Amino acid sequence: MQDLNAHDLDEAAFVQILTEPQNALTKQYQKLLDMDDTMLTFEPAAIASIAKVATKKKVGARALRAILEEIMLPIMYEASDKNNRIVVKESDVDYYIEHHLSQKIQALLKADGSA
Repeated sequence: MQDLNAHDLDEAAFVQILTEPQNALTKQYQKLLDMDDTMLTFEPAAIASIAKVATKKKVGARALRAILEEIMLPIMYEASDKNNRIVVKESDVDYYIEHHLSQKIQALLKADGSA
């Protein structure tokens, strides 16, 4: 297996990591919330935005988990108020960008038209 570093991963690779493997990060959260009878879905725009954040931060796959954890924390905290259905939207990622990322990363994302 070829070793990849953060610079080898593009947005498409991050989208694949988030969605395609059997143990993909999004599937892990779906399974976790399913234990509480809550259906979790991710808008494609939200997944694309998460991938863009990871690319701009120049992180690897492991750090992608930390990004998703920070996005999901407030969503999961309010899960009991959502009538057993949660949709992660691009606006949830935008909130993360605004409140958790440096101004430098925010500027890079704005230059790309993301945030």
